[in-house]
Amino acid sequence: MGILLWTWGGVKMKSKISLFRGLWIFVRTLIFVAIFLRIAAAQFTPLPPPVHGKMGAEEEQEELKSAEPVRIQGKKADQLSEEEIRDFLQGKIRTISQNDGEVELLRVAPGYPMTLSFSEIPQNIILGDPKMVGYQKVGKTLVLSATAREGDTSLQVFFTGGKLRVYHLFIEPNFVSGETAVRVDPFSSSSRSFLATSPHGSALTLKEILGIVRNYDLMIREKAIRPQEVQRFDLYRQSRYPGFTYFSIYRFSVGPVVVTFSYQNRASMALRIDESKIRMELGHRLFIPDFLSLHKNFLQPGECTTGIALMNQAPFSNDQRFELVSR
Repeated sequence: MGILLWTWGGVKMKSKISLFRGLWIFVRTLIFVAIFLRIAAAQFTPLPPPVHGKMGAEEEQEELKSAEPVRIQGKKADQLSEEEIRDFLQGKIRTISQNDGEVELLRVAPGYPMTLSFSEIPQNIILGDPKMVGYQKVGKTLVLSATAREGDTSLQVFFTGGKLRVYHLFIEPNFVSGETAVRVDPFSSSSRSFLATSPHGSALTLKEILGIVRNYDLMIREKAIRPQEVQRFDLYRQSRYPGFTYFSIYRFSVGPVVVTFSYQNRASMALRIDESKIRMELGHRLFIPDFLSLHKNFLQPGECTTGIALMNQAPFSNDQRFELVSR
């Protein structure tokens, strides 16, 4: 009987061990399957969208978008007629008069070389930054090519006799504002100007002086006068006395000083201005202009006119404050 009980107990113990072993194998299998499924899901799940989702797509489209076409006079290049294109290209060729040591501005566009032609063969060429602009000398001509996309640098060209041409080069973003060819007049012809060729010599007439003041920008651009001969200093300030506003001072190297101004009638009634009563005040002293002229002498309330005042021997320098007053 004891043997039977022991045998039955052993069988029962073996059954429990087998049961626990089976459960352990089952649990281990489930863990393995779960790990496998997790790894597989990570490998085959698509990547999440970028943090900036929509913005990233817009940037990508912006990169793929082709560059804006260059516009000439408000039109695309392929919309211009042959005559318009020819006129546009012809405008990129100019002739300049330049004195010894005088600075001239040049504009070069990447991909479009510009020629700078002289009447003499250049002896030495000095570039401020050779990494921005390159050059090739062909006889009396320099071929300038922009090697950078933006910026500016200087160019100095030396000739026999120590003569010098000075340029400042600007790199333009495209061909629209760049230049094609610039021809430089000989030194002998470029030294002539309006003041030098005036039949009255250095003593300019009043008509000639007024013509220079009215057409100053044009005459400077066309080299009819030089900045060394006539300098303009812009003021654009109001007087501390009612009515006057000062525009510019023109100071001639040999000759007068000219002040351009405006006057507004700020009274509540019509006003007649007597030019002979206008004085130039400097400190506590009053000076009578050698010449003064107003475009209009009779002004309605609020109406404005322009004028010019000239003094042959100016009692003030550019940095001294002066006033026009009516006495």
